[in-house]
Amino acid sequence: MRRSPLLLALLVASSLVTACGKSGDTTTTTSTTEAIGDADQAAVRDIFLRYRDAIVTRKGKEAVGVVSTKTLGYFDAMRTGALHMSASELRAQPVMDRLMILLLRARIPKEELQGWTGKELFAVAVDNGWVGDNVQSIQPSTIEIQGNEARIGARAGGEELPSAMGFKAYREEGGWKLDVMSIGEIAQQALQEQLGQIDPDADRALLMLLSQLLQRKLDASIFEPIAPR
Repeated sequence: MRRSPLLLALLVASSLVTACGKSGDTTTTTSTTEAIGDADQAAVRDIFLRYRDAIVTRKGKEAVGVVSTKTLGYFDAMRTGALHMSASELRAQPVMDRLMILLLRARIPKEELQGWTGKELFAVAVDNGWVGDNVQSIQPSTIEIQGNEARIGARAGGEELPSAMGFKAYREEGGWKLDVMSIGEIAQQALQEQLGQIDPDADRALLMLLSQLLQRKLDASIFEPIAPR
């Protein structure tokens, strides 16, 4: 139900003149550290909102600018899997990855997948509303930052995802970036439960779910690679 992002203005406090022995130095250090912490909190919150708004307005280029290299790497791995992964390899993957790979095979021609990067695939997914554009009501809640990693809680309506279980963001070159797939474990559990309610056989459940999502019937050939090696 939740997807979120983050970007950030990174400030590094690197100048405290230890040669000065004034009592005011401690106060300066504390206030500077607090200011940096506040700046990080604000930047992470801002990036979350920018990602959400990019998803809602289907602006793929803007969404790409606020997600982590890890997120883009994941989409590239899914692109490669859609092209080349055998049925037996596919069945050994986490259920979320299986669904993603099958969706790519069903939605995107082989030639386009071969020509795109993970970044281009992610932008196309956002432009087409595949990443989930029903996120208008999601707001960032508690943000916890430790070093170069942040955890972001989220709330929508009466529900809240605590920061310990929430999205991750990383301090990268150019600022904080959101790891969209960082709540994968929660998503895996939810998807597994949904599939179990559809059919006890995982393959049949995936085919039924995909057919419903795409509004057309799919068969088991979708489990085979579209560009075998």
